[in-house]
Amino acid sequence: MLKDIRTVKLQGANFKEQTELTLFCEDNHPAKGILLYGRNGSGKSTIARALRKIKGGQVTNIQTASVLDNQGSIITLSDEEKAHIFVFDEDFVNANVRVQEDGLGSIVMLGEQAGLTELIEATAEELKTAEAVRDQKKVIRDEYNDSSNQKAPSYYINKMHAILQRDDGWAGRKRKIGQLRRNASVSENTYKDFINLSPDKIRDDLIVDFANEWNRLEAAQSGTSKISMVVPAIPAIYSSYRTDTGNELLCRVVEHPELTKREQRLLYLVQTGHGEELRNTAQEFDSSELNVCPKCHQPISKQYKAELIESIQKVLSEEVKNHQNELKTAILSEMTLDLDPFQSLPSYQSCVDQIVAINQSIQNNNRLLQSKINDPYTPITNELLSISVTISTLGRSLSQLETERTAHNRTVTDIGSIKAELTRINNEIAYWDVIDYSKQHDIKQEEKEFVENDYTSALRACQAKQNRLNELNAQRDSINIAIDVINDSLKYIFFSENRMQIRVKDNVYSLLCNGHPVKPKDVSVGERNIIGLCYFFTHILEGKSRDAAYTEEYLLAIDDPVSSYDLENRVGILSYLKYELGKFLLGNKASRALIMTHDLFTAVDVGKMCTELMADCKQKFNGQGNFVYSQKELRDHQVTKLKNKRNEYFTLLTLVYEYAKGDATEQEPYIGNIIRQVLEAFSTFEFRKGIEEVSVDEEILAVMEHERHRRYFKNLMYRLVLNEGSHRYDQTRNMQVDFFSLISEPDKRRTAKDILCFMELLNAPHIKAYLGANTEAVIKQWCEEIR
Repeated sequence: MLKDIRTVKLQGANFKEQTELTLFCEDNHPAKGILLYGRNGSGKSTIARALRKIKGGQVTNIQTASVLDNQGSIITLSDEEKAHIFVFDEDFVNANVRVQEDGLGSIVMLGEQAGLTELIEATAEELKTAEAVRDQKKVIRDEYNDSSNQKAPSYYINKMHAILQRDDGWAGRKRKIGQLRRNASVSENTYKDFINLSPDKIRDDLIVDFANEWNRLEAAQSGTSKISMVVPAIPAIYSSYRTDTGNELLCRVVEHPELTKREQRLLYLVQTGHGEELRNTAQEFDSSELNVCPKCHQPISKQYKAELIESIQKVLSEEVKNHQNELKTAILSEMTLDLDPFQSLPSYQSCVDQIVAINQSIQNNNRLLQSKINDPYTPITNELLSISVTISTLGRSLSQLETERTAHNRTVTDIGSIKAELTRINNEIAYWDVIDYSKQHDIKQEEKEFVENDYTSALRACQAKQNRLNELNAQRDSINIAIDVINDSLKYIFFSENRMQIRVKDNVYSLLCNGHPVKPKDVSVGERNIIGLCYFFTHILEGKSRDAAYTEEYLLAIDDPVSSYDLENRVGILSYLKYELGKFLLGNKASRALIMTHDLFTAVDVGKMCTELMADCKQKFNGQGNFVYSQKELRDHQVTKLKNKRNEYFTLLTLVYEYAKGDATEQEPYIGNIIRQVLEAFSTFEFRKGIEEVSVDEEILAVMEHERHRRYFKNLMYRLVLNEGSHRYDQTRNMQVDFFSLISEPDKRRTAKDILCFMELLNAPHIKAYLGANTEAVIKQWCEEIR
């Protein structure tokens, strides 16, 4: 239960180690109202964030946070109990109050509206990014849809369409085949009729085939006669021709007889190719009637004739004669086939070329055999050329030629089949005309589909972002905020009917100051904080009945409700705070409130407020319950009881005086903040004005007796070094610069003297009461020096 919480245990941000802070009790009694005073940087904001984490919020810089009971045990809170913890701090204001420009004025967004506005702005940026991506992808997609761009599939469709449609293209050839009046029509998909073909020939060969078939068609159409002669077959002598016998004869060795010189000369004649002539000579000399040599016409004797015949016969033995006859038998005559009638057929030339090749081989072989005939005694190692392979090839070619002849004869009368063949060839030529473009088309089509899908995804992403943006806008427009309640709260704080109000028109929340639109830059930080505080108490009751809501148990934590920006509205804020806290604390005796401040005098005021509220609670609940008010201080990461605030003011004022005299040098790094707090307390309590206003207010300055004093303090620029050095101002909070630390040490002491003199001249009894009579002469001397 929330009422059992005594201690907050946390780690993170200011608290590097696990730290237990006993906040919600006083002398072992549960405290209903708790004041926690701590200087800036002491960790109050960290406590507020820890409570928000305990509530279930996302707080990144808080590692752990839990609440403990009086025994130091962790309390496990239910979701409903967590939902009754509410934290007001700077984070709440930043998250729930947004003021943005709208024409000449401002619109204000509160709570979920503010969060949604942030989300809307983020989503709008995401939409803008998505639209940029979409536009980029559209440019790419458009390239693939531009038929003049080589990335576009239609570019290649157009190329194929153009090449097929030409007079010397597929459409022109089809016109010739079909004897049409114009080229055949070509559509975007005509190319698909050809791309799945598988031509056996390249385009150039198909062009030749088309020309040949065209000639056949013309011949058939002109009545060309048939080829009646059958293609001749290869004579058997050539089919059976073998080279092994001839090769054996060529390399056979015939023995040389013992020869005389004359016989050697005769042998030479045989070896030089005159063997046959020599044989004829022997026959002539064998005649009994021959008495004169037919060569030299000299008389010859019978003995000479007999010896010559014997020598010739010896050289031209019977073995040689038989060997030569065998060689002559191996000689083959050249092949002759009458192929002239078939000249128009495709295979004619190949047949002729093969016959020529066969005859060349036969000629080569016959030369070798004749050489052995002429010189039978000398072996020849060169082998005869085989013609069997070429004969087989010729046989197939002659068969093909006969097939072509048959086909030719058939096509002479079968014009339809010729046209069909021309159509096939035309289609296969078209295949080669379009296939490269078709392949490019397929590649680009694949790329286009990817690009189209990519663009579609980007388009859908844009649409999703747009839909999300529409949903968020609709959701924001549907949020109803109790603006009347907030306006009543603003009136309460400012003590004015129209000092600041929110006007609703068409779900737009416009911010008005003094009845007029105001720009965001003219809305002060203090005014924004006040709107946030009003919304804080209003949003607690969202969706609840007001009468019943206050009866529930709550734990409220409020961090710095009165900041340095709110000094002029201090009374209004504290009054409103008491009013709102009273409704919760008096509504349920277990409800509790933790108020944290860095300001001493706010602490004093809150103390008075809580004291009064505790008295009201005792009266309301008839003294049933411990309605304890606890004052605590956060220092050095520890919580202790808070000393009397008036004593602290005395301490700070004394430090300023000692520093102005030249003592307390150890306070030099902090003297700026100390002077600020003293002057802030003095100006607030004495005149309800900020430190930058008191020295320029003519009525206040009129208290001073001497004109020179009034003129001096009116022009004194201590306000610059004190206020601009304040950690409470936006610019220095962001820059983390203390301008007071930038001035010299003598100027710091002079500023300290000036401030004390300023306070002395405005309220001498005040200074005397706090610093004592013994300081009066010194400060008066400083005042004289100024005058």
